[in-house]
Amino acid sequence: MKTMKKQTIAIVRVPYLSVYNLLDVREEPIASSLAGYLDSVGAAFEVFDFHLDRSVNVDTLIEFGASAYILCVRGTGLHWKYALKISQHLLSKTEARVIFYGQTGKLQYSTSP
Repeated sequence: MKTMKKQTIAIVRVPYLSVYNLLDVREEPIASSLAGYLDSVGAAFEVFDFHLDRSVNVDTLIEFGASAYILCVRGTGLHWKYALKISQHLLSKTEARVIFYGQTGKLQYSTSP
C-alpha cells in the first residue's frame, strides 16, 4: 500500500559511503541551507540524516509519509548510488515526488528510471 501525507517535505541526507564514520558529525550545507529556506517560508518539513541518526533507513522515510522527498546529493563518494536506490524504493512504495537537490551533474549519466 502506498502512503503519503499532505504537503509535508522530507529533506534526506543520503549516505555517501557503505560504512559510516562515527566521528563524522559535520553538518551538510546543502541540507542545512534548504532547511533554512523552507523554515523561512513556513513550509512543513523534517530532516532525515543517515549520517547523524543511525536509526534512519528507507522504512523510516516511507513511514513518515511525506508528499515530497528531497534527496540532498553531492558529486563525490557513492552519493548517487545510494540516492538512486533510495529514490527507487520511495517511488515504488509512496505516491510522493522525489527530487534530487544539490550537485546534480551526474544525473545525466544515470540509466535508472
